[in-house]
Amino acid sequence: MANIPLIHNYCDRWCEKCQFVDQCAVGVADSQFTKDQKDIDKEAFWTNLSTQFQNAISLLNKVIEDNGIVITEEDKLKFDKQRQNSKELVDAHPLTNMARKYAKEATLIDVVSLSTNFATNLEAKVSLRVISVDEAKLLLEKVKDSVDTIHWFLYFIQVKLSRSLSTMNEFFDKQETQSDNNGSAKIACQAIEASIGAWHTIYNLMDDGDDKILMIMGDLSRLLRLTKEEFPLAMQFVRPGFDVGWEKVWSFDDEE
Repeated sequence: MANIPLIHNYCDRWCEKCQFVDQCAVGVADSQFTKDQKDIDKEAFWTNLSTQFQNAISLLNKVIEDNGIVITEEDKLKFDKQRQNSKELVDAHPLTNMARKYAKEATLIDVVSLSTNFATNLEAKVSLRVISVDEAKLLLEKVKDSVDTIHWFLYFIQVKLSRSLSTMNEFFDKQETQSDNNGSAKIACQAIEASIGAWHTIYNLMDDGDDKILMIMGDLSRLLRLTKEEFPLAMQFVRPGFDVGWEKVWSFDDEE
């Protein structure tokens, strides 16, 4: 199957659950890495990452050279200043602060311990024949999926919101649906919605609901609403591969 161009730019990077992993350049490349190259605690991971960065720089330098682009010291200073200004604006933005606050508060709730306690309670219920083994397995799977979802998107939301905000002051046209800003905001919204659903599942399955979880769901709901207000066309963005009609919107033949 042919790769879908740019599909990796607007996905949740959860390759294990993606139906298009074999049609994604990043997914195919990742499948060729060794276990150590995927482990952030291993030296092989950092060696491989360094190699990828070096290859990217070499490719960029070749494009610059082939197109006769001349970058002066003045250009570099101007770019560095623009990048620093953009970073400061993004860091101070309410959406960034809310996403950062969510990640901090969510880490204070030990969902792994909650799921372990839940499993212990289920075992007791099974032994008392309150529920069947199959029912217990289904409930445990729901909790596991919810915990995995919370962990996966814990910092992802802030990263994608930062990207959606990073260039809007200079390049963002709120009337342009297919802008990178809207694409990044859309996947951030989808990650927020998935996280809300995961927290909701955990809250409902626990014998004693934790008010902190209710507060987190409330904060995420507010973050979702404000993100959609900041990027009103985000949910209309058509992602390559994932959304219906993407072939027509992403017409690469026009560039040939």
